[in-house]
Amino acid sequence: MSVQQYTVPTAVTNIPPLDARQVQINDIASNCNVTVFFIAAIKRTIAACGPQLAAQIVKQGLEQAGKSIETEQYGNIFKALHRAAFEGCTEVVQLLLTFPNAHELAVMDDVDGFTGFLWAANNGHKDVVALFLSLPIASRLLAKKTSANATAAHYIAYNNHTEVMRLLLALPNAQELLMAQTIYGKSPLHEAACGGKKKIVELLLASLDAQKLASLTDISGNTAYDVATNHEIKNLLYPYQPYRCVQIANRSIDFLKFIATGPF
Repeated sequence: MSVQQYTVPTAVTNIPPLDARQVQINDIASNCNVTVFFIAAIKRTIAACGPQLAAQIVKQGLEQAGKSIETEQYGNIFKALHRAAFEGCTEVVQLLLTFPNAHELAVMDDVDGFTGFLWAANNGHKDVVALFLSLPIASRLLAKKTSANATAAHYIAYNNHTEVMRLLLALPNAQELLMAQTIYGKSPLHEAACGGKKKIVELLLASLDAQKLASLTDISGNTAYDVATNHEIKNLLYPYQPYRCVQIANRSIDFLKFIATGPF
């Protein structure tokens, strides 16, 4: 008795594979409502298609999901742009910045009062910071402050991101940016000195008008030297103290008075 071979029906075997592009579009459409999933889907699309085609696919995926790209505000693109900057996803940020209104979205604050640029600066994502600084809106991003008047420079200094700080120092208005003070009068140099960030202190003093920077005082009248947490940083800042010459002169006068009135 012979065994019959099972044959797959022709109707099944002849079903064409789903178009690869449509697979990516469906991936975007089905994941765009949750920001972390949306970013993951964009990453997959970039990996599969390259950044240029991926931008088209992301747009098609959002349109398929009924999302309006042209009137986007505080929605999918906004949240994804800020989150991707926070995570340091340079390719995702670059892709999202090609969308209509993306530059305007980039200068908007999220619920934490941060722009994507501030998040990237805070977390030390050099490539994302460099990308934002290359945009026509760079000056607007640099001017953005938190509710405490803190700028990107304050967060970069406090978190010891030396390579990101170098990007700011290369800008024509670096001195102005680094002279910015919070509502408490803290400059980026104050933040670095207080936090024990020696490399940042060295970088700032070597790259800018150190005397002006070190002379800034907070609302308590303290310079960066006064709030420095270790002797190495104090030694770096000591030569720039505005009262140093006065102190030396006073000591000299006191010494001369002692000599003049002494027993010899």
